[in-house]
Amino acid sequence: MDVYDTQNGNIWGKGKSKDKLAKLPVNYTFSWGANELFIPAIYYNDSTVVMDVCTHFSISDMQAFLQKWNRKRRLSLKTHEDYEEMEADNPACKDFSADLCLDGQPLRSRAFGSILWYPVEFLQAEAQKAEEAVETWCNDEDAEKLMAAYGCDRMLCWHFERLSFYRKQPPTCTPRQLSLILHAREISVTTGYFTTDATQTFPTEIKTAHPATGQEYVLTLYGCEQFWQSFDEIGEKDMCYPEHAQTLSYGVSPEIEKNVLYVCDQSQGDSPRKKEPGEPGNGGKSPSRTSAGADGPTAVFLTGKSPVPGRHMACSALHFTPVKEVRWRITFHVKTMGDMELCISL
Repeated sequence: MDVYDTQNGNIWGKGKSKDKLAKLPVNYTFSWGANELFIPAIYYNDSTVVMDVCTHFSISDMQAFLQKWNRKRRLSLKTHEDYEEMEADNPACKDFSADLCLDGQPLRSRAFGSILWYPVEFLQAEAQKAEEAVETWCNDEDAEKLMAAYGCDRMLCWHFERLSFYRKQPPTCTPRQLSLILHAREISVTTGYFTTDATQTFPTEIKTAHPATGQEYVLTLYGCEQFWQSFDEIGEKDMCYPEHAQTLSYGVSPEIEKNVLYVCDQSQGDSPRKKEPGEPGNGGKSPSRTSAGADGPTAVFLTGKSPVPGRHMACSALHFTPVKEVRWRITFHVKTMGDMELCISL
């Protein structure tokens, strides 16, 4: 199997002969949590390093998942919480990120991609359950190439992850040592809800707890305001866009990183629509309206930053009419397992 430099962004694709990477076998198997992983090889040139990681999971686990989350249930998903639960249950969700060093030189992550492979008998059985043609249930061509190249057990399901890295300095010799830190994927877990409107009294407190550690956190709500985001300068002239939202100012105690705990609107908001005949619309400049400046509401909308230290800003979904009430959800990003550090002699 040939692997090529991924600077063109197509991590699985073919390339020119000059972009073909040299292969260096690794053949290293290790356990991470309940998973067994296999690193068959790395591929490299002067500026790029690509690493494949193979993880298997059982047919029975996948069958149990599909029995719980059958086609009808999967097609009826509506809420964020539904998707969170399904993702947490899915044994095929094994993506992760990684930090890689070769011979002590840290590499910069460039791109990654994952692909799945299932036993043919399993796919045929699922096709029959779905009453669909067997031909529509088949493995990707690239997944078949990986299975053949690495001699993977065809009685198991497989998750292949390919990670691409950029190296600043070209190698002086064949790599001799690989240092790797694997960072487990995060799942979203909603732990609570609250509603805000312009009539309520602030500040007010909301309590929640981290779903993994049980650590209690207190959200102090300082206020909410109507917000208008103009699309006059960037929208299409024959389209109307939802431009109204509500912003929320809040703090968290004890302090926690924003990407670990965040507050967001439970609703999906309104979708842009075609302008009706004779309707003014908002795709062009309106003399009766003023676009928000970069130092005003627009900055809040785009960055979520508060000018007050220790406070955060959240913005609701956009609607065509002013947003009087918002139901917010409190969500944590939770790692599925601890990080893994490896040092491998090549």
